[in-house]
Amino acid sequence: MRKITALLLGFIVISVGLFSGCTEDKVPINQETLDNKNIIGAWVNVTMSINQSGGNRSTMRVYNFTENRFNLSAYFLIGSESYRSFTEGTYELKEGNIIFTNTTMIPPLKYTFSYSFNTNYTTLTLTNSSGIYLVFWKF
Repeated sequence: MRKITALLLGFIVISVGLFSGCTEDKVPINQETLDNKNIIGAWVNVTMSINQSGGNRSTMRVYNFTENRFNLSAYFLIGSESYRSFTEGTYELKEGNIIFTNTTMIPPLKYTFSYSFNTNYTTLTLTNSSGIYLVFWKF
């Protein structure tokens, strides 16, 4: 009887250990969290779908995302004159969109774009509701 009790007790201890032991709960990372992590960095505009009259299609824009803040420096050529602009503000990724709030304007202006990355997060495409798009490369 002692052998059966000892075996039964051993079986119970092992079973409890297996079923209640430490397990690593893997919290699934949603796409938005992954995008938030990978959008941080500097970006250069390489393509745009609009051709403004006299504008230089090779406009360079640099985005720096840090703690949900961004800044944008744009350099462009109209005719023989070159211009520079600077914008800064905050951004939010929400439901497949990126919402920029331009805080250099009073009152602040909001711009909403749908966004997509290539598979290795080195290319970012922003598209507004009119279908105008901008393509950025990460550097």
